[in-house]
Amino acid sequence: SASDIQEAVGTVTSDSLAAESLKGDGHFAEGNPKAAASSQKSQGSTANNRDTSGATTLDAAPDAEAREAQEEWSETSQLNAGQYNTTTGGSGGIDQAPTGGYAGSAELARDQGEFRPHGKNITEGGFDSGAPNASFNQEIGGSKDPGRLAEAKFQNQNAQSGNDGGSGPRQSEVTGDGQYDTLSREEDA
Repeated sequence: SASDIQEAVGTVTSDSLAAESLKGDGHFAEGNPKAAASSQKSQGSTANNRDTSGATTLDAAPDAEAREAQEEWSETSQLNAGQYNTTTGGSGGIDQAPTGGYAGSAELARDQGEFRPHGKNITEGGFDSGAPNASFNQEIGGSKDPGRLAEAKFQNQNAQSGNDGGSGPRQSEVTGDGQYDTLSREEDA
């Protein structure tokens, strides 16, 4: 039917029965546009590899705690796991730093010049705090906030809908200096 989702059939090697069915009149994945056979033969494929030479056999254990006990991974072993230069080590009493490190140690080991931009005529700084587009020292929502105009536009679009939506603001006494205007002397709170 039209609502059926056609899923991929998986790896189909070129010399398999599924591939023969796809090439001939077979019904394997009939009508499925995602069904296709690869050019890889079964003999050279690793899709169904039974080579377990690199695998580790785990004996059955009722839970993780029992498995740790089987592997002699006691609390003491866990606490000593991070230590180096122990008496059982072969360092001969010479202090050695652990190899590896911690997250972020590679960045600390780099030369400081690597983090700077590369190119000609590049100098640090270059921002004039008095520049009109330097908004990092302006009050958020203030009269010089560059995002204020965009915020006002969004508020205007959200507030005005219907027949008068595109004609602009209708309130003539709103100054637009900030999100909230002060009350005049004649107005009550």
